[in-house]
Amino acid sequence: MIVYHGSNIDIKEPKIIQSNRALDFGFRFYTTTFKEQAEKCALRKCTNFKGEIGGKPTVSIYELDLEFARRNYKVYEYKGVTNEWL
Repeated sequence: MIVYHGSNIDIKEPKIIQSNRALDFGFRFYTTTFKEQAEKCALRKCTNFKGEIGGKPTVSIYELDLEFARRNYKVYEYKGVTNEWL
């Protein structure tokens, strides 16, 4: 399965790092199966509070072995908009 991650940097190997930012579900590595969603996220991460672009919007692409991930990690999957996702 191909998944995408939008950021302001290229991420070769995903790592979960603690940050001082408030995140929806805590410290996780967020991906999506929708490239357009990752592109929007990358642009958002490069846009400051004045609407100015800084950095380079980057979409990293990964091949995910979903069965392996399910066996070895806590995986959140959303098949659409749900109350939990909102």
